Amino acid sequence: MRTVKPNAAVKVLAMLLVVLLGTLPAMGQSLEQRDGREIRRIPREDVQRAPGDDVRRSPRDDVRRVPRRETPREQPDTRRPDSGDKDESRTDGKVQLKVLAIIATNEDDRIDPALRDLAKQLKPTLKFRGYRLAGTDSATVESGKTAQLKLAGPYSLKVTPGESKDGRVTLRVQALNDKKEVLNLTVRLRPGKYQLLGGWDVKEGKLLAAVTVVK
Repeated sequence: MRTVKPNAAVKVLAMLLVVLLGTLPAMGQSLEQRDGREIRRIPREDVQRAPGDDVRRSPRDDVRRVPRRETPREQPDTRRPDSGDKDESRTDGKVQLKVLAIIATNEDDRIDPALRDLAKQLKPTLKFRGYRLAGTDSATVESGKTAQLKLAGPYSLKVTPGESKDGRVTLRVQALNDKKEVLNLTVRLRPGKYQLLGGWDVKEGKLLAAVTVVK
């Protein structure tokens, strides 16, 4: 057996060390060979975490920029104070009223010439043959004020015009026998059209009142 000199032994050890180091993967190498499979190292920042993982982020990461909404400017009112619509209710102005006092009878079939047009409207609803004009009365009154119109005998009408809407005038009508009220109602009437009231007993027959708003 040969004896190895110390210097030679050191050289042998150094050579073995170099061989061993050459078989190890270099530091920082991204590929490893284990059990015949290739494993790729993925950088830490590219790892995708499953939902529910506790991932801490900087508060700035969750701040989204929201565009500032402009405050809507108030639009000027371009409507006119008075639109002048035909359907607008009106309670101002004066109203001209007219009433006809009519005596209806079955004693004869005479029809007053002044009532011929009105009698055509009366016959289908009233069972009288003759109509006589007993008198007329008229008044001009402000809306909301009351006018008293004379009929025949102790009878009279109190008429109070109200609002005018859709081409009709509202009238509150009270019929009086002397001072006793015998009728109280409210009607809406087109100017030129008659509203028939009454049927009260008088000496000559039945007293009717036809009231209208003059156009």
